Amino acid sequence: MKVLLLSFVLLISTSCTATRLGNKPEIFTMIDQLVENGKTPGIQYVAFKEKEILINKAAGLSEIKSKNEMSQNTKLMAYSMTKTFIAILALQLHEQGKINIEDEVTKYLSDNPYGKKLKIKHLINQTSGIPNPIPLKWAHLRSKDKNFDEKEAFWIRVKENSVLDFTPGEKYSYSNISYAMLGQILEFVSKKPLAELFNEQIKSPLGISPNNLRFDYLDNEQYAVGYLKRWSFINFAKYFVVDSKMYSDYEDGWLRFNQHNVDYKAMGGLITNAESVAMVLQDILKSESKLLKPETKKLLFKIAKNNEGEEIEMTLGWHVGELHGKKFYFKEGGGAGFHCEMRIYPDKKLGSVVMTNSTTFDVKGFLNKVDGGYKLKKDLL
Repeated sequence: MKVLLLSFVLLISTSCTATRLGNKPEIFTMIDQLVENGKTPGIQYVAFKEKEILINKAAGLSEIKSKNEMSQNTKLMAYSMTKTFIAILALQLHEQGKINIEDEVTKYLSDNPYGKKLKIKHLINQTSGIPNPIPLKWAHLRSKDKNFDEKEAFWIRVKENSVLDFTPGEKYSYSNISYAMLGQILEFVSKKPLAELFNEQIKSPLGISPNNLRFDYLDNEQYAVGYLKRWSFINFAKYFVVDSKMYSDYEDGWLRFNQHNVDYKAMGGLITNAESVAMVLQDILKSESKLLKPETKKLLFKIAKNNEGEEIEMTLGWHVGELHGKKFYFKEGGGAGFHCEMRIYPDKKLGSVVMTNSTTFDVKGFLNKVDGGYKLKKDLL
C-alpha cells in the first residue's frame, strides 16, 4: 500500500499526542492494517523533532490471550537498541575525564584475555575482534533475575571466547561480548551498578519516569508479551538459539515468550516504550543537549575508521544508513519475541522509533516506508 506524501501538520491519530487536523492520515491506517494482517500482535511508533513529538501511535495487542491493548505506556524489550544508550553513557564518562575512549581495556579489566591492543573505542564501534558466538541463549527468566550473577556469567563467557577473531581495529564485526565488557568497565569506573549509573547520567537529567528505561520489571506495570509467528523459519530454528524455558504455548498462531532479562544489561537489557526512547534522542538532536557537550556529541556521530584509515558504516554508538539519498543513524534491536529500531535524521533534526512484540516484524522495511513516505516533502528532506 502506497504511503501518501503527508506534511507533519497532518500526522496525528486517535492514539497520538499531536493535535488532530483534517482526516485520519494514511500512515495510521497502514499501521492498523499491519496488525490486522497479522504482521505483529502490537506496535508502537513515534516520530519526533527536537522539541516536539509529532506522532505517538500505538496499535494492536500487548497480550493476545487476554486481548490487552498495546498503549503508548506499554513496556517492551529494547534488546540491542540498548547499546547506543550505553555508548552515550561511555561518552559521558569520557567527557568527565573518568575514562578515555583511547584507553586500553586492560587499564580497567586487567584479567581480560584480549591483549593491550584492545581499546574502549573498539568495544563501542564494534571493531574489537571479540567473537560473537552463536547460539546466543544469553537470557534468563525474570524469576531468576534476582539471584543472577552478571559478573560471574560475564567472565565465564569471556573465558569460553578468549581468542580474538582479528586484531582490534582491523574491521567491523558485531560482537555482543564487546558491549557486555563495556558495561563491566563502566561499573568498575563508577563503582556503581549499571542501572544506577544509567539513572543518574541519562534518566534523571531528562526527567524520564522511574518506571521507564529500566533494566528490570516492576509490579503493576503493563508489559508487552513477546511473540514469534508460528509459521516462520525462526520458529523452526528456535531450538538452536533459544532455551526452551523461554517460551510456552501458542496463542492464535503466535508462540508466547515468557518474561525474561538479558544476561548482560549493557548488551541489550533495557525495557521501555518508544516514547521514552524518543525523549533521549530528542535531547541528542538539540544543539544544547543535557546529556552531551557539543564536542562529545560529534564523537557520537563521527564515522569510525579501521586501522588502515578506511571508513566503516559505524560510529561510536550508531550504525549508518541511507534513505532516498539522505544519511541517517540507526540502531536495531531484536530477540525472543521483540523487534525494534530507532533512527535519527540529523540534518533535519528528525527521528523515529518503532517497537513491536514480534521477533520477525520487518522494522527496517517499516521505517523505510513510513519515514520515507512522510519525510519526502521538500521542506523536510
